[in-house]
Amino acid sequence: MPVKAPHWFPWLSPLCAALGAWLLGVQVLQGGFWIIMGVALGCALVPFVVFRLACRLRHKSGSEARNG
Repeated sequence: MPVKAPHWFPWLSPLCAALGAWLLGVQVLQGGFWIIMGVALGCALVPFVVFRLACRLRHKSGSEARNG
């Protein structure tokens, strides 16, 4: 049974992109436009990757518990 994402999940991507671009791109790396853009795109993918990993780990631990 596929896991459905929460209704608020799509709002995490722009938030992570903005915070990551400001924190990593501007404050830490002190980069220009393309560095900040790359950091923002990378940070925008973080919620999707974490959600997929969590679903995979939950599914894996659930199937092991059922199979013994």
